[in-house]
Amino acid sequence: LTTYPGAGATIGPAMTFGYIAGRNIAGSND
Repeated sequence: LTTYPGAGATIGPAMTFGYIAGRNIAGSND
């Protein structure tokens, strides 16, 4: 399995966005 920068550069922001979106939907904004 090969790892290339594009994968991490895509998955990182996606996970962060998903986490923030989940918190917003849950109504637990800071």
